Amino acid sequence: MMHQYREFPTWGAYYSWRDAQVGWQHVSPCVRHATKTKDCRCLSALIVIGAFKGGTTGVRYKLLASEQFYGPMKEYHFWAENEPSVDTPREMVAAKYAISLPCSLMLRREFVVFEDNPRYVDELNTNELRFIRKVNPDAMMLLLARPGADIQFSALEMTADDYKDCTPFRPFGHDCASATKYAAANAHAIFNEGILRAVAMERDWGDRDVISLHHRAGQYVAKGGYYYVLRHIWHTWPREQTLVLESTALWMNEREGYNTLADALRLNFTIRLVPNTRTRPPRQDHPQCPPEQVETMKLLISECDLKMPYRCAWHSANMRLAELLHRSWPLSWNDGVNMSTCAPHNFTTADLNAGVRVIWARD
Repeated sequence: MMHQYREFPTWGAYYSWRDAQVGWQHVSPCVRHATKTKDCRCLSALIVIGAFKGGTTGVRYKLLASEQFYGPMKEYHFWAENEPSVDTPREMVAAKYAISLPCSLMLRREFVVFEDNPRYVDELNTNELRFIRKVNPDAMMLLLARPGADIQFSALEMTADDYKDCTPFRPFGHDCASATKYAAANAHAIFNEGILRAVAMERDWGDRDVISLHHRAGQYVAKGGYYYVLRHIWHTWPREQTLVLESTALWMNEREGYNTLADALRLNFTIRLVPNTRTRPPRQDHPQCPPEQVETMKLLISECDLKMPYRCAWHSANMRLAELLHRSWPLSWNDGVNMSTCAPHNFTTADLNAGVRVIWARD
């Protein structure tokens, strides 16, 4: 069955119909506005998630430019910030969450509503995921995966943009010795936090408690440890309604990547790709950090291989992601990462091959 949008008279009517169905329905609902009768409110068929600086903003601009996808011009933040009570009737939440559009758009053959938010990886606990499933049961989640080391330095640059003196660059110093020392210490801090967070998440499942990524995940899990993110999500959200794409590969081979997305959504059209769309948030258009200091920092990162300690930190998580997805591309993130490159940063064989190994309570 191909995906379609269908108009229902009320949200109650939609949920009455949906409750009578079994399995994943490739139908997304729209309900006509009570007073603005030319406007409809529609649930998202696609929810794009990923780490901060993982590529969600670029995908949003690409989808909006196609004029086949409709959604907010910026991150919606509905579930991450509003956090409605799980006891709130789903009809009330759907009326607030659904995106308002002219009803005439629904008559178009090429029509999909979507939203994107990297904070859905950082902050959704089990109850909130259950509530999203209750309100929007047939949405597809697209997780954009980008190596943790790349995210680390992309986020560093974006954060520095807010400071005239480029404050976030300061801890690295101006030479390879000081920069490497700081990077290694920071990578170990992230890695050690990951061990504690993952053990806490395992304990929650063992106690049949609620897993809260906001309180228990931390930087290691949310910004590169996608194995743990997916295991968390899949305890609540159907695996068949989740698509994982490598962020960099999506930009290097757009046609293949967006065809994969169209197939996963079961669209009856090809996603139109418009060249030269934005890839960065508007806040980065006018950085306060002088460009020459940004370039100096980039040169330091390259010449001193400052990404290596972080690549060592996420090595084991990348291995587990490859096992979980039955895909080889996460292993490419580990190219060149071995004991000869990680031992100088005080990572051990156990760190690389075992790391934050968690035996989950459920599969």
